[in-house]
Amino acid sequence: MSTTTSSYTYWTTGLASTYGDRGVGTAFVQTNVVTKNSGATIDFDDELETLILEGVVPALGDVASSSGLGAYARCRGYTVRSGPGQQIIVDIQYDTQYVRDPCADEEDPDYRLPSSISYSTVIRSTPVFRTGWTTAPPAGSDASADIGGSALGGGQVSVAQNVSQVRIKLSFTQDATATGISSAVTLANYADKLNSSTFLGVSAGYLLCEGVNIIQTSHEFYTVQFDFLYDQWAHHSQVADLAGVIHIVDVLSPGSPVTVGLVETDDLPVDITVADGLAFVALASSGVLVIDVSTPWSPATIGSIDTPGRALGVTWSGHRVCVAADEAGLVVIDTGNPRAPEVVGSLDTPGFAGRVAGCGDVTYVADGPAGLRVIDTRIATHPSEAGAFTTPEPGLVMGDCRGYAFVHETPRGIEVVQDCE
Repeated sequence: MSTTTSSYTYWTTGLASTYGDRGVGTAFVQTNVVTKNSGATIDFDDELETLILEGVVPALGDVASSSGLGAYARCRGYTVRSGPGQQIIVDIQYDTQYVRDPCADEEDPDYRLPSSISYSTVIRSTPVFRTGWTTAPPAGSDASADIGGSALGGGQVSVAQNVSQVRIKLSFTQDATATGISSAVTLANYADKLNSSTFLGVSAGYLLCEGVNIIQTSHEFYTVQFDFLYDQWAHHSQVADLAGVIHIVDVLSPGSPVTVGLVETDDLPVDITVADGLAFVALASSGVLVIDVSTPWSPATIGSIDTPGRALGVTWSGHRVCVAADEAGLVVIDTGNPRAPEVVGSLDTPGFAGRVAGCGDVTYVADGPAGLRVIDTRIATHPSEAGAFTTPEPGLVMGDCRGYAFVHETPRGIEVVQDCE
């Protein structure tokens, strides 16, 4: 193809001859050969700017073509050099993460972003209410399948057993121009949750999401990585549900702690505080559970209460429990009657309340991206914000001591904030 203006004659190499269907991170070069009609000295920077303005050379970020793989490849840079006579040779670098879909019709190719699944075997310590078992539970939903051995007697606690598990890593690339990376951040909500329906061929309730990692790779692309644990032991009747058991441990002999009692819960226990023979347990989506632990070998659930948001952190003072309730902020609960706790006050914080400390006159809330919030809780029914400190990274309140709040942040370590009250 050639195009003539008053200053230049252009020849552009055909795109089809300069790239094909490559793998991940496809990169290719398109060469434009330009003959300058005047005898003036060539200034490469000026000439390149002119060629871009006249549409002969694409601007940075422009796609290579309107169809095929070129529609997904963007201009990333140039190399300008001189050729014979008055020729200017412009090499244009393109790259893309898209690849040709191997399942698409040869005559009507389609392109997609790459994804991958890998499997590995890990050994995990799992509490089992059975000794001498000889086989693992089947990979199904039969909770009573015989695994051999003998059941532990009444009052006995589970025995740690090393069992084989399958770890699954799912990775896929996303185009930020189609799905912004800020939208992908919500995928982190899947962490520590089980699948609610069949996924990756695994029945509901057997696939635990251990973590989600979002990585900005290059330009407009980012990668999302999921780590799953396929837990075929999850629903077996002889296995302790690690996401639903509170262990009471006798530590009078620190070198040999012993479990003396346990309480099963209906949801994931994420935080606990104990005082005056009562344990208050944050149960995420199930609110707060009240357990009588005054007799450690015979604990009993005596009360519970739903919270406006997920109960992620809990702390106690007097007859009052303060709860970090995720998007609902801080929730104050009156526990004067532990069998019938009552929400008496709340404060919607600007971030996502994940941990809490204090609960007397002053309460400290780790509020995710909103940092540390200092809350005046002298009047339980009307908590109000008294101050704030924004950490460089979202953090967790570790506690308060002698006028200081300790905030753990990732990845920069621990910050100590003085409460000047």
